[in-house]
Amino acid sequence: RAPVALGTRDRVTPIFDALVLHLRQSGIDRVRAVWIEHPDTNEGKSLSKTARAIQPMIEARMAALGLIDSAAAERAHVLLTIEGTAWVGSANVLSASHWPLGIPRLRFPAGAPSRSTLKLVEAFHTFLGDDEESLLKPEMRAVFERIAPLHNTDKIKSELLVIHGRNDPRVPFFEAEQIAAKVRAGGRSVWTVFADNEGHGFQKKENADFQRAIEVMFLKSHLALDQ
Repeated sequence: RAPVALGTRDRVTPIFDALVLHLRQSGIDRVRAVWIEHPDTNEGKSLSKTARAIQPMIEARMAALGLIDSAAAERAHVLLTIEGTAWVGSANVLSASHWPLGIPRLRFPAGAPSRSTLKLVEAFHTFLGDDEESLLKPEMRAVFERIAPLHNTDKIKSELLVIHGRNDPRVPFFEAEQIAAKVRAGGRSVWTVFADNEGHGFQKKENADFQRAIEVMFLKSHLALDQ
């Protein structure tokens, strides 16, 4: 099947029509729910608001036709793309992922110092599943705690350059602030470059050019490369 072309004004109707057609052609009478997903990338993250906005509208239209049943064996899936298209499909809930985008998004405790540990737990849920307790020994958990960057800043003996995008979907921005603050507190010089309009890595040319210029300045400043 080809992807569904989406307009700029009404994205719900073409997706809804394509979903209904897919279900009929697949012999599926009802689905348990509709998941609207997007690529888990810097660019794909820009579609998250759209996905959240259109999901209840599409489910409401399908419910009006009697296509939603909380006991149904199938779930409808829509993947939005950055090219302005969408792929529609369905999956049996017993064999499909339990979480949108395939990864659990656990609630971040307000008092926790970093999300790194939480991301590790999310990975354990995904790749170890019900065998987590038997496969992950206490001593293994201790290793992960011991190697966490924030717990090893005392080993940084040189100057530090921290470059980070505030919209990073993989490494939360505050972790960059934390590592910079802790290294500074230890008496080391820290340069920071933070971009409001970047994610995991600088993609925009003007930001990438600025990053390279700062890197050269940093190296010249601390390694005397201009002599």
